[in-house]
Amino acid sequence: MKIVPYFFGYEFNSSVLHFNDLPTASDYFASQADNLATTSNYSLHDADDFASTSNYSLYEADDFVSTSNYSLYEADDLMSASNYSLHDADDFVSTSNYLLYNLHCFMPACCLNACMKKQPPLHQHGKTDFNNKTNQLTRATEK
Repeated sequence: MKIVPYFFGYEFNSSVLHFNDLPTASDYFASQADNLATTSNYSLHDADDFASTSNYSLYEADDFVSTSNYSLYEADDLMSASNYSLHDADDFVSTSNYLLYNLHCFMPACCLNACMKKQPPLHQHGKTDFNNKTNQLTRATEK
């Protein structure tokens, strides 16, 4: 019986090295080369992904700029709304002034008549009585 020791896939027989596994080793190295090529392609793919990620980041930056511009646009709208509110406040002041103007005309009838005729009132305010009002009406109808 012959003992044939194996050492890392190489057969030793009577001190003669037989490279029976050489094709397998070559295939293995070719496979490793393919793996290397695959790894390289994967690395390139990763580089593409990195470029894509960078482009995506730039796209996100554009979105950020767009969002900022949108925020500025919203700020302009806020300013417009504020100006509109101020405009409404001006309208409110105008309305108040109009009401105050109308309140000037909201006076006793005798004063209103006098005001319309551009005459001084016929009595002092706060000191009216029925006789005085009757006298005013009489005087007004006599004219």
